Order: sequence, then structure tokens, then C-alpha cells
Amino acid sequence: MLENTAKKYVNDKETDAVRGAYENRARWYYYLVREGLDKGLPLEFARDAMLEAGHFMYEQDYQNVKTIEEFAEVFMNFGMVHAHEAQIVSQSEDSIEISLGYCPLVNAWSKLNAEEAFIGDLCSVCMETYSGLADSLGWSVEQTCAIGRGDGKCTLCFKK
Repeated sequence: MLENTAKKYVNDKETDAVRGAYENRARWYYYLVREGLDKGLPLEFARDAMLEAGHFMYEQDYQNVKTIEEFAEVFMNFGMVHAHEAQIVSQSEDSIEISLGYCPLVNAWSKLNAEEAFIGDLCSVCMETYSGLADSLGWSVEQTCAIGRGDGKCTLCFKK
């Protein structure tokens, strides 16, 4: 069973609204991916789409980011800190490790009674967004833990 319980900002009106928006996005994503798979597309179609979403994220919000410090300022926005319970684990000139303690996407997929293996696949595919972002920055990213894989948290390490 996946461990994904919100521990911070519970019953906070603004946080609940952002978590609700993430959950709505997750439901749309679930049905789009499920439909593609049902039509015979390989899961890679969704992975490729999320990679492109990461490139788009760069174009929208990260074009002027050059340092890890600037990255942290943009990445650690209200949605990440509140909705995902994100916190910086470590930060240096060349890298930043971020831990996410809660995932509204996994919560939405769980409410849809998705199989845990499929939730793990969806989680892995969604993380491609960060691969696209890191690629656009000329950096790399590694995900060492994932709520969708049963780790109880997500851990991302971006490196210059």
C-alpha cells in the first residue's frame, strides 16, 4: 500500500485549492494515458509528452535561471512547498536535493482505484517533466525516491 498522507497545511484553504487543482490535472492525465494505452500506444508516448512539458516549463519560468539558488527560488513556489510539502534537503553551488512529502497526483490516482503498479508508472512518467526541465537548463536530475513507488516521499536531486 502506498503511503501518501498530507501532514502539513491540512485544512488550509489556499493549500486545499492548489491540491485540488493538482488532483484535477492528475485525473485528466490518468484518463488520457489510459485511453492512449487502450488504443495500443506504448507508455513511451506519455513519457515523451511529459519530457516536452518540462521543456515548456523551462520556456515559461526558468529561462533566466543560471544558478542553483535562482532555481530554488523559482522551484520552491507555493504549490511545491504547500501542496507537495516540499523542502530543501541540501543545497550547494552545483546541486540541490528536494524532498516532497505528499503528492496530490498520487492521491487522485488512488481515489480512482488505480492499481499501484499503474500509479508507479504514472509517477515515473510525470517525473519526466523534471528531466525535460533539467535538460533545458543543461543540468541533470535524479529521482531517488518516489511516493508512487511506495517510498513514502519523492526525492529529486538537480545537478549542474
